[in-house]
Amino acid sequence: MNELGKTTDDKIEAAVKNGYLKTDTEFLSQEVRGGSCCVTALIQKGNLVVSNAGDCRAVVSRGGLAEALTSDHRPSRKDEKDRIEASVSSLSLDDEIMLSYVLPYLLNMNSG
Repeated sequence: MNELGKTTDDKIEAAVKNGYLKTDTEFLSQEVRGGSCCVTALIQKGNLVVSNAGDCRAVVSRGGLAEALTSDHRPSRKDEKDRIEASVSSLSLDDEIMLSYVLPYLLNMNSG
């Protein structure tokens, strides 16, 4: 919400992304093991911005049918697999926090 307060209407998507990144940085700085997931839906001046991170999704009901508003972050997606592999190549083996998050995905990468 702090990021949204610092932006103009045409930069809402960037503000939401910055909010996610700032939250992630703050979480990792606490040096705790674990992970997180988040879904955000923001309606402002008739526009809907939806985002997600981790194992969560946003859906909307249209005529009684669920319609996905976000795409799952699964290692079976090529872009997500590439992102995970790039993260691993830049990690040190001492980085237990990141490894505890990334390794389960790498072990299940082909299970989708």
